[in-house]
Amino acid sequence: MKPSKTIAVIVRDEALLASLSFALGVEGFLVEGSRAWPAGLDARADLACIILDSENYRVEAAARGGLDAAHRPILFLSDALSPVPDHAGVSGIAKPFQGNELVETVRRLAVA
Repeated sequence: MKPSKTIAVIVRDEALLASLSFALGVEGFLVEGSRAWPAGLDARADLACIILDSENYRVEAAARGGLDAAHRPILFLSDALSPVPDHAGVSGIAKPFQGNELVETVRRLAVA
């Protein structure tokens, strides 16, 4: 059995965070969810990728700064107010999205 990959999911909306955590957990990922960008997240070497919601990016300076310093793939959940930031290592997926679209994208990023 393949070891699970750890994914950090940073989403302010509790329902969306729970939904993403469940969908990724069912697919075998270890999920560390947070409603705000955790201190020290950008220095963690054990994360396969980070999922960041556009709302966090808009309202949290730590999320914007962490995007630059993370040094690992980031999946940005974009909306009409916040297009995908132009940063190296950042991929985007537009809300609303299907669960399979999310899982396929995370799998691709987590092996990169």
